[in-house]
Amino acid sequence: MLFGISPYLINIRKCSVEEATRMIKNWLDKCSKLRPLDFNPNYAIKSNIKYATRSGYLPISLRKLKADNTYLHNVLAR
Repeated sequence: MLFGISPYLINIRKCSVEEATRMIKNWLDKCSKLRPLDFNPNYAIKSNIKYATRSGYLPISLRKLKADNTYLHNVLAR
């Protein structure tokens, strides 16, 4: 999954597709100001939300995140 945030918003917070799309677009707009995006954000958002909705895919657990990406885990833990 390109956006681990999609399964969180759809399957944990139970946001509507429209609300999740808006939140991810706002986040990516902020990201693009720091560094240009190297992908089509509209396509990525749509496909990731569609996958999260259909599959019931859940976000990564904190334990797995800590093992796979210590830096991101530490940022989120603050």
